[in-house]
Amino acid sequence: MTVALPMYDLPELRPWTDRWWQGVRAALRRHGFAGLPPGLERPGDLHRFWMRDDLVLSQCCGHDFVHRLRGRVAVVATPDYDAPGCGGGRYRSFLVTRAGEARDLSALRRGRLAVNGTGSHSGWTALRHLLRGLGGAAPLYWRVRLTGSHRASLKAVRDGEGDVAAIDAVTLALILDVAPGEMAGLAVAAAGAAAPALPYVTGGARLPAERRAMFEALSEAAADPALEEARRHLRLRGFVGPAGVDYGRILAMENETWGRRRACAPAGASL
Repeated sequence: MTVALPMYDLPELRPWTDRWWQGVRAALRRHGFAGLPPGLERPGDLHRFWMRDDLVLSQCCGHDFVHRLRGRVAVVATPDYDAPGCGGGRYRSFLVTRAGEARDLSALRRGRLAVNGTGSHSGWTALRHLLRGLGGAAPLYWRVRLTGSHRASLKAVRDGEGDVAAIDAVTLALILDVAPGEMAGLAVAAAGAAAPALPYVTGGARLPAERRAMFEALSEAAADPALEEARRHLRLRGFVGPAGVDYGRILAMENETWGRRRACAPAGASL
């Protein structure tokens, strides 16, 4: 059996992620789950990890959930984060530029996009969805720099290797907590549309009764006073049940974006 919570596992926060798992593990054991690993895995290949038959619990990107992982994993719960732009199990992305370079979206008609990866809802789909509002007669012209992470996208914009990036609200809040200097010289130019937060998932073959028990265990951990400090560092307020969040919104945002001419060219190409 294996567990990983990789989505907001910044190096500065790993002790708190580990502490959170210890609390969740104890709650799961009280609900009858045995054989749980004592520690978290930190796999290099997340997509292969999420496909494992012995997956107990993990967190994945919403884009992966509605595409590559459809039918292979099931939602246990959606986190509710205590961060600007979040609420009710939803989050959004913020458009970040160098301070003073883009006072409004109409100024962002040309430039270089710093993107963590084209499989990311928050860094790619949400960015395209937000930029689709750049209408008008003048053509859009973008070049894309793939950075590998939101944190690297911020550095690319800060260092002048990119002009704009979409950073998810939770990542932005956590970076401001642990490394505020990384936002020096940067500014938020706009906020994107709300979407379901990154789900906690389990293997798709797990029975509904087991998933309900896992949700109850997570809810108990979210109310455990002994875990308050860990939750505060992770900005985790609680959880919303699977029936309370519609991941179809991610697909709808993609459809709304693809309904217009693509505004971006991948990996060094141009339009």
